[in-house]
Amino acid sequence: MKKLFVFIPIFCCITTFAQNDFPYSKLLNYSATDFKEAKFRYNSYYNNWTLTKSNGMNVVGNVLSALADQASDIRPAEGDYQIIVQMGEGNAIANIQVLFYQTSTYHDILTFMADKGENNLETNSGNITKHQFNYGGYGFSVIRTLIEIKTTSTNTYAAAKTKDNSYNEYIYTIYTGVRAESEYLKKQAAKQQKRDDKGKKQNNVDNFY
Repeated sequence: MKKLFVFIPIFCCITTFAQNDFPYSKLLNYSATDFKEAKFRYNSYYNNWTLTKSNGMNVVGNVLSALADQASDIRPAEGDYQIIVQMGEGNAIANIQVLFYQTSTYHDILTFMADKGENNLETNSGNITKHQFNYGGYGFSVIRTLIEIKTTSTNTYAAAKTKDNSYNEYIYTIYTGVRAESEYLKKQAAKQQKRDDKGKKQNNVDNFY
């Protein structure tokens, strides 16, 4: 059954207590120097800091499987992740997005939500489950998406084999209430404004006078 809810983020005064009391909260205290020391990379166009960890051995294994005409495991490694810290007004953090595949981390976040979250909401649609909640002046969301992938070997000397490579992808986001800013966002806003203006001109009642 599909559940529909309305999520209303509540942003109030950010407290020091809250900054040390929820998953990935320590990143909110990072300076540019801290991000650099933690191996984050800064992108001036998007105005964000990014850290990516990927298991290269998984890629090598997929290539070897393909060469051997076997059904390869194309799922990300459980320990793979990507963290994107979007900056905003006043060079403050606007949001933190964490993409990961470790189920235990997902359960830890849901446990935190159940214990301390406010206005907890859940939306289910097909392979996607989304939880939203508020805490300590911040808004949060965590999305679980089932990625369905099946691969089939094509070895002509043996029966074809199909392997289910489905896996869960999780995206956890912290919203601080600060408006995100970047050159990319400015250009996107300008494009949207042009589309809106064009639509207004086409549908203006004076056009039919």
